[in-house]
Amino acid sequence: MSTQRRWRPLLTAALLLASSAAWAASVQPTTYPGNFTSCDDLPGVATWGGLGYSTGSAPINGQSYNLGVAGQTITFNYTPSSQNQYIGFNATMPMDYIVVKGGNAYNVFHYVPGVSSDINLYSPDNGSGEPAGVSHVTFCFVPKPTGEKT
Repeated sequence: MSTQRRWRPLLTAALLLASSAAWAASVQPTTYPGNFTSCDDLPGVATWGGLGYSTGSAPINGQSYNLGVAGQTITFNYTPSSQNQYIGFNATMPMDYIVVKGGNAYNVFHYVPGVSSDINLYSPDNGSGEPAGVSHVTFCFVPKPTGEKT
């Protein structure tokens, strides 16, 4: 009977590994020193041709921002909600870049193609070896047509 159940620990380990991978952001960020406030400052992007906004300060859990396009929004949530290091978003249109600032550096998450949601975005590590608390988030996107074909 025990030989038939030898697969269970392997299955448990595989599920644990798969679930921890789902915990990470869907793309690896690029880290830069200094401050970041505008999509016009995107490293490696000569001139940003889309729209973009900064939260100006750390978003409150569940806070929504208007995207400047009729009825379109982005909402930020911390995971878990009791901390300020790991933030996610849900948007009504795809985001091309999300920039998370904290401490004396920032992380740029670049999505190709753009995505409408992601989780566990973070700022660069501070002296403790952990991500610094989020000080503000900048989101950059190219508006997509929302009308219907006539």
